[in-house]
Amino acid sequence: MPAAKTPVSPDILRRETITAGERLNFALGLEQQLHEQLLKQPDRTVLAQWKQCRRSVESFAADYVSALRAYRSCVTPGEGDS
Repeated sequence: MPAAKTPVSPDILRRETITAGERLNFALGLEQQLHEQLLKQPDRTVLAQWKQCRRSVESFAADYVSALRAYRSCVTPGEGDS
């Protein structure tokens, strides 16, 4: 028999969602700055930084979606998977 999940407070899940969103927002801003730098003056180092930042954005976006789903499923049971 699987162990029962310990319920998590909606406030904790909301805070995790906000934190994940803030990380994503910051990474998107940095990605934009690096992209603008590349447009003005192409550079291998900046390109490498932009690529790494892009990977981080994709990871943070997945984290945000996951956190949002967890929060939604907590506050609206049965609707968090949509």
